[in-house]
Amino acid sequence: MNSDNIFGNDLLSGDLNTSLVPELGQDDISLNITPQESSLVNPLNQELSLTEPEIVIDEIDIDNDLSSNNASSLNSIALANIDPLIAANAEEFQVNEIDVNDTSFAPPQSELEFQGGFGDYGGNDVTLEIKDDDGNVLETFRLTGEGQATLYRDEESQYIFFSGVDETTNVDIDSTSNIKFGNYIGDSLKIETTGSINGGDIVLNDENTEVDSGLTLRAGIDTENSVSNVFDGYTLIDFYDREMVDINNFGQIVGNDDFIGRDEFFFYNGQGLYYLPGYYSSRAFGINDYGQMVGEGLPTEDDPKYKPLIAYSDGSVQEIQYVEGGGRYNADPNADEIYTYEAYGSVRDINNYLELASYQLNIPPENAPAELELTPFEDSYFLSPNGTESVNIGYELLNSENSRAFGINNPGNVVGINRETNKAFVFNREDNSVTNLGTLPGDNYSAAYAINDVG
Repeated sequence: MNSDNIFGNDLLSGDLNTSLVPELGQDDISLNITPQESSLVNPLNQELSLTEPEIVIDEIDIDNDLSSNNASSLNSIALANIDPLIAANAEEFQVNEIDVNDTSFAPPQSELEFQGGFGDYGGNDVTLEIKDDDGNVLETFRLTGEGQATLYRDEESQYIFFSGVDETTNVDIDSTSNIKFGNYIGDSLKIETTGSINGGDIVLNDENTEVDSGLTLRAGIDTENSVSNVFDGYTLIDFYDREMVDINNFGQIVGNDDFIGRDEFFFYNGQGLYYLPGYYSSRAFGINDYGQMVGEGLPTEDDPKYKPLIAYSDGSVQEIQYVEGGGRYNADPNADEIYTYEAYGSVRDINNYLELASYQLNIPPENAPAELELTPFEDSYFLSPNGTESVNIGYELLNSENSRAFGINNPGNVVGINRETNKAFVFNREDNSVTNLGTLPGDNYSAAYAINDVG
């Protein structure tokens, strides 16, 4: 991929309508945007590794703490569809003193398929993993302490046979099948499955405090509508310890990486990972559907403040120069000397029309006389590309000197927080109004960070 064009393909000629984006011009718009020609470069010499997603399953909890000598019999909860499974190295296990002909909870051994063993085999705690044809782990069976177990299955269920277990035994099972087992004695028993659970008498020791004791049984009801099926056909991309902060409707991502204590703005376009050059340190905050990104960059190590910027799909970067003091002064305009504030701007989000959600911190000048009692203030803004429709939301509508804007949708509505009241707000661009969103019942703080196109 050519690093001079960070997208490879121009999105403006694809699914999106180019007429939606207004012309910015070059250097004469009122936001005082100064272009810097640059390009994103690919620092990676290899593709990102691919791993399977970790699936969280909707489940029903049946949590019981049973004291010593109190037994409980578990009944079947629900049946699940069983996928073909492959046992991990089942032939390696030597099984002794286990009655696999216990027909009290399982069919005859001749009708069962051996899957493997787990627990204390030869002095080692062996974990059994059930894998699919591609080698992905679907189910895990663990037993620590005394004893061992073997796993069999038929077309409907998996059957666990315990042997030699005592009050020190701990069992932890993650499964996607219907689980059945006979009587069990131990210190703890934890079974989580998308199928059903059916067991015999369970007696747990309540005296061993070295490990967490107790009974946890979690069985799913509707496997066809479980979350696991949502990820069918998807592949998870491992970004390691990088921070992803925003994604657009085309799956393009911006985020931040840590490089020897410095932040680095990165962009992922589905083919490669690219960093923003030309800055000692940089941070990304948002991306729109045209691949136009917002963030900030510190030009040099000695520079006093970050520069708000927009990075474009051709690799160019434009810095936004904020007007000092935002047009507000805490001094007598008739005085011989006017003391203006120094502005520190932060652009936090961008929509498909190049409209921005931002906020500006204004710091009093150091040479201002103490008797003026100048104090810092922070304003939330809606910024339009030509500047004529920009709104100081904090000062003009919230009547606040401490507010921040974080998100913007395509209609131009902005959300953020009024930090004087610690309440979230939404700015309605159509009627130039602002609404206090309040808090949830029982809370005294709220903040809004994103808004979709339907509000």
